[in-house]
Amino acid sequence: MILHNRSNYPASGSNAYVLLGGDDQTHPMIDRVYRATLFALYQLSIALGIALLPLALAVKRLGVTLPIHRVVEGLEAKYEATRPA
Repeated sequence: MILHNRSNYPASGSNAYVLLGGDDQTHPMIDRVYRATLFALYQLSIALGIALLPLALAVKRLGVTLPIHRVVEGLEAKYEATRPA
């Protein structure tokens, strides 16, 4: 979310700050950038999980698990939540 000063807009007449990306205002460019960033982070987390697979298998023999799946699932849920209606 981004705070933006309304006083920069001539028609606003208010110096209040507004929260961009909320439910009451839609800003397609910010939404696209946010969604693209989430997608990139999601893909990066998958690549990180694959890269750490040998380490995860070795550590699992010691009885410890790496929580990479939580990162991947969390980013996937956030990415899916930004799907356009």
